[in-house]
Amino acid sequence: MACHSNDSFLSYLLRFWNPPFRSRGVAIRTKGQPASDTSSGVITKNGRSPTSDTSSEARKSRLLRPARQGSVPHDGVRDGRITKKWAGKEKERPSRGLRNSATNFCYRNATLQCLIHLPEFCDYLKKIHSSCAVVGKHCLVCALQDLVWAYWSGVGICPPPKGPSKQLTRFNRALKACISEGHLMEEDIKYGHQSDPFEFLQYLLEALEDEELPADGLKQSDLFNIEHEVEWTCEDCGKVHIPNGQAVGFGHGLGLALNIQNPQTGLTMLEYLRCNEYSEECDIRCESAECIANFGKNAEGRIRIRQKFIVQAPEVLVIRLVRYTSMWDYEEQEQVHTKIAEGATFEEYLDLTEFTRSEEPTMYQLQGVVAHNGETINSGHYIAAVRKADGKSFCSINDDVKIGKENRGCVEELEFPTSRGEDFTPYVLFYSKI
Repeated sequence: MACHSNDSFLSYLLRFWNPPFRSRGVAIRTKGQPASDTSSGVITKNGRSPTSDTSSEARKSRLLRPARQGSVPHDGVRDGRITKKWAGKEKERPSRGLRNSATNFCYRNATLQCLIHLPEFCDYLKKIHSSCAVVGKHCLVCALQDLVWAYWSGVGICPPPKGPSKQLTRFNRALKACISEGHLMEEDIKYGHQSDPFEFLQYLLEALEDEELPADGLKQSDLFNIEHEVEWTCEDCGKVHIPNGQAVGFGHGLGLALNIQNPQTGLTMLEYLRCNEYSEECDIRCESAECIANFGKNAEGRIRIRQKFIVQAPEVLVIRLVRYTSMWDYEEQEQVHTKIAEGATFEEYLDLTEFTRSEEPTMYQLQGVVAHNGETINSGHYIAAVRKADGKSFCSINDDVKIGKENRGCVEELEFPTSRGEDFTPYVLFYSKI
């Protein structure tokens, strides 16, 4: 069954995404409401129906998540079949808090909030991993699917807009159980250390990619990866050079890293992109037959303008603002990172058409921001500022069990995040292609 354009995306999501409680035989009830069995109308005090099978085989079968009915085969996001907007009455569904249960999980919660508020990510998550063969172990993908489903459905969460604390706890346990030995994030995740939101995002997307199957027909790389082609032109012979003839990307193809000090602070996002991301001066020697004949094989290189063009524009563009400088401390014999606290101007609507070879517009809309407050990059606190499901209002979310009333509700929430009287500096930006 396909999701038509006039359908509500969240209705579609909730209709065909089997809730974890139901697939595992657990009754759902709101606070203060007696337990009930929606299938038979009879349930005992311990929450099981009189006909519940409590045998070992039955318990094991409930751990095996069944294939979700109604999940349609997906041919990828390039054909326009990905759902990219919240619609209908579901636009009024509230954003919810994610409680920081271990003081150092703010970087996780802020990243999760931004992902959860991307309709294309939720649609992707629904279409992968339709069955799970994990028995007696934590499955990170199942835990994330359960968390997102509970967040938007509100089932078992009362009263709104409280967040899905139980599902978040399961996700954190699965995260700890599934991290591989020797991974960059291993110590931070296993021992609950403060960590970097962008590195956490990289790890989470890699973990999802590992669980993708050919039958899913959709890859996270189609959503998040950006690919470039680099070229430069020799002014002497006119030859256009494409190094290795290959497209290159940043950080496994995940988004862009923007140096907000080059050439100076205070520029707009587009100005930074023009200056240090898509155009740079390089000392390069042209080795065409004409230049070798004119200048010799050992001629010195000349200053050339090397340009970069987008050859695959992602559905979700992640931009990391580089907020630190590094220098070697000879006395302490260690690398010292200093935070760049200056503000950065970035547009709500970002037009990248000039950096592509296509005549089609490549436009993005800002959806979420992970922001940091603290004197150094190794300490402090992270929050999220997001565009709500209605597409028009905004809120900052600061590890709250429920969203506070201090939010301004306008786009400034993303540009200049504040919470509890503190100002936060934007660090990771999430843009959706429109």
